[in-house]
Order: sequence, then C-alpha cells, then structure tokens
Amino acid sequence: GAEAQDDHRDASGQDHQRAPQDHVGHQEGRRHDHRAEPLDSLPLVVPKSTNERVFNVFVILFGLILFPSFLGTITAAMTDLRVLNSMFDRNFYMLRRYLKDRDVSHDFRVRVMKYAEHRVASQQRQIQ
Repeated sequence: GAEAQDDHRDASGQDHQRAPQDHVGHQEGRRHDHRAEPLDSLPLVVPKSTNERVFNVFVILFGLILFPSFLGTITAAMTDLRVLNSMFDRNFYMLRRYLKDRDVSHDFRVRVMKYAEHRVASQQRQIQ
C-alpha cells in the first residue's frame, strides 16, 4: 500500500512534509532495533521564542570560540611531548656515544644506561 507522509510544523507555524520512510527489508514479526532508526524519525526540535533563538546563537558562538582553543591546547601539549621525547632520545644517544668513545666496558655502559633510564622513568612518574 501507499505510505502516508508525516506533517511537521516548525517554530514559525509553517507546514513541512517529511519524505516517507523506506521500510524495504523489514519483515513482519522481526524485532525492530531502535538504535538503527534514521534521524528522520526523531522529532524536530527548534527554538520557539526569541530568547531561545538568542540562547542558541550564543551557544553556537561559544562553541566556535571554545573548540579551537581546546584543540590548540591539545596540539601544543602533543608538540611539547614530542620535543621532550626527542630531547631524551638525543641525550641517551649522546650518553651512549660518550661512554663508547671513552672505551668504557660494555657491562659498565649497560649499568649506566639502565640507571639513567631508571632515573628518567622515576622523574616522569613524579611529574604525572
């Protein structure tokens, strides 16, 4: 049979018609999963008064200002972590090279490197 179209009114009172829902593939007796509902089946929510419209504009503007700031803070923190990690890597490389250039025994080099790694790890735990 033919499907009926839903009538909806917005805040201005104008009629809007929604396209009929396509129910192809739905079988009788089959359980319906409401999580899979298309967005068209949700009620239309619009501001009804001038105060609600003004509030919506301020919320959108606040979000437009706040989100880039939040994103910039996260990006800066990630950049700082990369710089810090590269400094640690460079310092460990320089320590290994120094010990090798000075003909320090392999066993002692391993002990020094393990101690340095332990100290860095304990400092990182204190920071967190």
